[in-house]
Order: sequence, then structure tokens, then C-alpha cells
Amino acid sequence: MPERTEAVIDVPPSGFRGLCTLLPVKRYQRHLPHWRQEGATYFATFRLADSLPQAKLAELRQQREVWRQMHPEADGEEFDTFALEQMARIERWLDAGFGSCVLKKASARRGLDECLCRFDGERYELGAFVIVSNHAHVVVKPLGAWSLEQVDGAWKQYSAKCINRTTGRRGRVWQSESFDRIVRDTPHLRRVLKYLEGNWTRSGGAGSFWVRPDWREWFGGARWGGSMTRPTLGRRLAVESGAGQ
Repeated sequence: MPERTEAVIDVPPSGFRGLCTLLPVKRYQRHLPHWRQEGATYFATFRLADSLPQAKLAELRQQREVWRQMHPEADGEEFDTFALEQMARIERWLDAGFGSCVLKKASARRGLDECLCRFDGERYELGAFVIVSNHAHVVVKPLGAWSLEQVDGAWKQYSAKCINRTTGRRGRVWQSESFDRIVRDTPHLRRVLKYLEGNWTRSGGAGSFWVRPDWREWFGGARWGGSMTRPTLGRRLAVESGAGQ
């Protein structure tokens, strides 16, 4: 007689809420699709304004135009699939290190780091983030009446001022539209955290990487424990390279 096995339940970490099939989802589209659900946790990516060459941007525009011509009757889900494929291509280009890569400078990263952490627990709950040379990834859940657009906009507005002030730059810092997805469930969250870790590893450690302590324990105990030692605003722990100061 076969041995009975108990089903393993992957209990979500504190503060995380994935996509709930019982609640309504709002969808809108700019260049990228955006799904919104009250109380959900998001994986967001935002990049520097010069992080992709004009030739790459033109290639993306042409691909979108061709796709729309070939799929005139496509619904939102079909476009979402196409947009995810485009974003995977963009991620590879970002990892190639195009643009000024001003976030290699510790002073510039610190400005964004502090903006990400400033209203944690008030306007939103931070789960994790990684900051590398020309982009950042954040796992975040907006709180109360705060929308992801408001949170993301405030991060970009205030960090841009900090980055320009500390580096002596002027002008636009961030690309206006961010890529974001609702984190569906705990297996998806595990993949996202692994991706963030890989992003930081591929940067050669020239960046900041933070996962909230209880999530670290949920993900794998001492996986990152000894290396995340820098206090941020007295509350956050992050990995910080001293390069580029």
C-alpha cells in the first residue's frame, strides 16, 4: 500500500498578499499593461532615463507597431503576454549596462535607498529591493489610500533631486513609466526574490540589495544573513558596495 504524504502548504510571509481571485482587478495600459488590485503586493521595475539607447527604443516601438498590425483584434491578455516578452528583452539590455549608470555611485544609490525606505510602514510595506547601475527592482504593497502610481511617483521625484544634487547632474533622471506586476502567489514571490538576488550578483556587488528580515527567514533562513549589515534610516538592512563613492 503506498505511503500517505501530507500536502505542503507554502504559508505566505508576513505582509504579503498575492493576487486574489475573489477581488476585482482594474487594468489600464500605456506603453505597458498595468493591473491593480486593492491590498496586493507588486513587483516593480524602474530604470534611468538614459538606460536604453535610442536604437533599442526604436526597435521596441517598431515591434509594438508590427504586433498591433498583426493582432488588430487582440484582447488585453494577449497584449500582456507580448509586453512580458518585450520586458524580458529590456531586462537583458539593462543588465548590459547601457547609459550613464549613475547608480554605480554609492552617493546616488543612497539617495534612492533612503527614498525607498522613508515611508515604509506608513504609505507602503517594503518586502525587498535591489538597486544596480541603471535600474531598480522593488517588491512593495501600498497601504491605505496610497496607490502604486503615487508611491512610485514620489520615489522618482525625490530620489531624482537627491541624485542630481549629489552627482552634479541636471535634467530628467528616471523613465516615466515603470514596469509592474502583481505577485501572484508564494511560488511567484520566491522566484522574484531569487531574481533580485541574481540581479545583484550579476552586478558584481556594485549595488544595494535588501530583503526584510522575516522574509529572509521565510525564503531560506541564513541565506543572506551575515552579508546584510548596513543600517538604513535606522531600520533597514542592506548590502552596499563602497565602490564609486
